[in-house]
Amino acid sequence: MREEIRTFINYMEEEKHASKNTTLSYQSDLLKMADYLEENGITDCGKVTKTALNSYILFLEKEGKAASTVSRALASTRSFFGWLFKEGKIRRGINKLYDRIRFGSIKVHWAINVPPNIRLPVPAFRAEHFRHLPAFRL
Repeated sequence: MREEIRTFINYMEEEKHASKNTTLSYQSDLLKMADYLEENGITDCGKVTKTALNSYILFLEKEGKAASTVSRALASTRSFFGWLFKEGKIRRGINKLYDRIRFGSIKVHWAINVPPNIRLPVPAFRAEHFRHLPAFRL
């Protein structure tokens, strides 16, 4: 899996011309995912299951990671598995692994096996979550 991650990071740098910060973030997120999966006996990208990814998400949340950190990790994972599918390195696409989850009307992150159109309660947001938006500046 680590070799595929290195190849994906090269692809991001050379073909997508992603910024250094973006590639470092992707690399960090994907290597953490690989560490977790390897600790659980999964070393081959083709063997990653919905259950394994769901366990990884729960692991991040149990570690107390912020919603933005979990969302970024999921975005990195989603991009990586989408690229693997496009390159023919895995047999099923990312849409078979993730479904969109909604908190109220806010799309927060990708989750595993969420029934279509499920709506969960809106989590408690603090003012600092919205200060960057012009309409919410005080």
